[in-house]
Amino acid sequence: MELGVGMFGDISINSKGEAQPTQQRLQELIEEIKLMDEVGLD
Repeated sequence: MELGVGMFGDISINSKGEAQPTQQRLQELIEEIKLMDEVGLD
């Protein structure tokens, strides 16, 4: 199975209808990518 960054890179919207701060999302995305690499997902 191949998963791409596009599957994980979406900006989340909170219950107030506000977008998640971009810097926070980028940091989370980098951590998700590192984890995907560690467990062998492409």
